[in-house]
Amino acid sequence: MWSAVSASLGLGLVVVTGWRLIDPIVAACVAIYILWVGGARVLQPHSLLDEAAPADVQVQIKSSYIPREGALEPMIPYPYLGPLTFIEFHLIVPGKT
Repeated sequence: MWSAVSASLGLGLVVVTGWRLIDPIVAACVAIYILWVGGARVLQPHSLLDEAAPADVQVQIKSSYIPREGALEPMIPYPYLGPLTFIEFHLIVPGKT
C-alpha cells in the first residue's frame, strides 16, 4: 500500500510542480523500501511459509474434538502463521451403502 501511495504522491508532485526530478527520487525511495521489506522477510525463515502449530496447541485442539456417531475419521490440519493458528476441520463420513 505504501509503495502505491508514494508512487501516486510522486506523480502528483510532478504534475503540480513540474519538477521532473521528483519522479526518479520517489521511485528510488519506493525501490529501497521494497528491498528493505523483502530482505526482512527473506531473513526470517518462517515468515514466508506456514508451519505446524506448537505441540501444546495441537494437543489442546485435539482434546477439544468430540467424536460423533457415523464419523469415520477427523483430519485436522492446523497451520500456524506467526501469532495466528488456523483450524481447518475435515470430517470424513461413510457414503450410502
